[in-house]
Amino acid sequence: MKQVLLLVLLLSSANLFADTLEVKTMSEALSYTGNKDAITKLVITDSIQGTDYKIGSEWREFRTLDETFPNIEEIEIWTDQDIPEIMFDTVMNGYLGLFYCYEDISKPGTKPYGTDWLKKFSAPKLTKIDYSTFAYCSALTSVFAPDVISIGANAFQNCSSLISIEIPNATNIGIGSFMKCIDLISISFLNTTNIERESFNGCSSLILAEIPNATAIKMGAFWDCEKLNSVDFPKVTSIGIYAFSGCHKLTTIDFPKVTNIGSGAFENCSSLTSVSFGTNFTLSTKISGGSTGDFFHRNIFYGVPTWNVDLTLGDKVLPKPDLTYNIWQNDKPDDTGNPYYWKSIKYTGIKEDETTTEILYIDKNIYYIDNDNISDIALYDIAGKQIRKINGYIIDLNDLPIGTYFLVYFNGKKTNTEKLIRQ
Repeated sequence: MKQVLLLVLLLSSANLFADTLEVKTMSEALSYTGNKDAITKLVITDSIQGTDYKIGSEWREFRTLDETFPNIEEIEIWTDQDIPEIMFDTVMNGYLGLFYCYEDISKPGTKPYGTDWLKKFSAPKLTKIDYSTFAYCSALTSVFAPDVISIGANAFQNCSSLISIEIPNATNIGIGSFMKCIDLISISFLNTTNIERESFNGCSSLILAEIPNATAIKMGAFWDCEKLNSVDFPKVTSIGIYAFSGCHKLTTIDFPKVTNIGSGAFENCSSLTSVSFGTNFTLSTKISGGSTGDFFHRNIFYGVPTWNVDLTLGDKVLPKPDLTYNIWQNDKPDDTGNPYYWKSIKYTGIKEDETTTEILYIDKNIYYIDNDNISDIALYDIAGKQIRKINGYIIDLNDLPIGTYFLVYFNGKKTNTEKLIRQ
């Protein structure tokens, strides 16, 4: 008798402290009468009632599950239903999603928020994750949804704790879908063909991006992914404006099939050492956006120390210059008729009457400032009238009349004046 009683007590104790609650429906979960404080994981094995987030729909209950189970942190659902689209709720006067709410948009300063309790989400049969489903879920660390083929816009935006994402079959990644997921380290989307704009914008911890079947990378897709160190997209033909802008650790890029690159695509990628494009890329006519002029230097690679970079076009490797400095600039058309192209420009030597060791003559009325400490730079004509102030290291006189000009600058120790000749 004592043994039977002990067994009953043990079974009761096991149920009391069980951390996983498995139910068929949400209604069954909400009517649970056991120790709710002990539940950390909820598993729903059957369908979920409702097609939206209106009152009475079981989908609506997900956002506030922590009110029923104070220690809940993991959800697993086995339904093959699509998660409903975000909707406007007239009761709350805001937008509702599965774990997202933008409450009372009529009040100035109201900010969107997500649940702060959900850490893990699993949905083995789900095929679609809709707009803003997990947006602003600050505690979410991992998502497992192997059958999902579509990820909606802003689906995981500002999931600041998200580390891993397992959605291998997704073919479409929506606009801003992982924007500002600052803890996301690596991504792998083997079937995705289109990377929408700002998909991974601000993912400052992202190191590895594996998307081998992508053919298009839209505007700002990897903007400010500060730790991304290499990219290899063998099928990409189009790169949008600012796609990799601010990727300071990016050292190597390889796009063998690219034909179109937007302005600022690799702006401020200051660690670049190797750039490889295929033979289909035309350096002048296929650059989207930006102003006319020196497209390749000033737009695509603005802020990149280009003298450190090896450029490969197809099987042709353009060598680095013999001297320290090198710039990309527009010049006369090359043998293919392209007016803008990579060119190594060697200094013609310092001319005693035109330069010092700080102001170097390059070529064709262009001078280079060879001192990082120089400031307060201004150009004057022979009558002493200021023509313009100089920002940057390049001084181009080609837009001025032929004659003599004077460059006044402070080199960190004293103010100097140098004579420059426009030939």
